[in-house]
Amino acid sequence: MTKNILLDRFKSNKVVNNKTQKDKQLDDQIGSLIDNAPKMIRHIEEEISRLESTGASEEQMKSLKSKKSMLSFVVENHQLIDIIGKPIIKKVLGVIKHLG
Repeated sequence: MTKNILLDRFKSNKVVNNKTQKDKQLDDQIGSLIDNAPKMIRHIEEEISRLESTGASEEQMKSLKSKKSMLSFVVENHQLIDIIGKPIIKKVLGVIKHLG
């Protein structure tokens, strides 16, 4: 009986540690996105310019322009995202993982 209790506690601690580690990784990924967004925008702008010079249509560049718009939002609102957004993003991702 005692062996089962110890085993349950060990498993419980392992689950808590894994959750804490995943939360830290998610924080790091969000922070990395915020930090790298300006570089990513420049890269996308270069790609859009290249595509425009080769005669690409607006439809072909739609995805890149959408990504640029989202990244611009991140850059313009990085302080708000850092304070309020991380907990919300974590909740949304948690719900998505449970649904998937």
